[in-house]
Amino acid sequence: MRRVLHDTVSRLRRRLLPVCAIAVTVAGLGLGWLACNAPFIPVPPPENVFIPQLVTDGGGATRTVWITQGKPDSRAAGAKFFIFNDAAGAGVIIDANPDGTYIAKPLEGTMGDHVFIYYTTPAGADSEVACRVLTEGDPAPHCAR
Repeated sequence: MRRVLHDTVSRLRRRLLPVCAIAVTVAGLGLGWLACNAPFIPVPPPENVFIPQLVTDGGGATRTVWITQGKPDSRAAGAKFFIFNDAAGAGVIIDANPDGTYIAKPLEGTMGDHVFIYYTTPAGADSEVACRVLTEGDPAPHCAR
């Protein structure tokens, strides 16, 4: 009886060993992929400043437009920034410098408007969308929640 039990266990081990080896290999590869490709956690865009600028149109009327300047942030190096004034329905797109700074083209708007800013890195990761109040100040204040 003992010999029969020993032979049965030996055959079972020989059959299960390759299956277990494959399962361990697959599990190891899966965990290795997870460790190397941790999920991207979006971060807010760097702080920015809005600078008012008076412009004159062809009829001689003046109006205020706003220049958006981004502060340095290495996470935004070379990123493409999207700046959109919801109230005015206007926006600009600008590529950041290697240090994450940028100076965008003039943006239409009125003091107090909500401006939404986010960026996409060269690798394709998106930041959170930040809401800033269009006003003078350093840095531009965050929108009230």
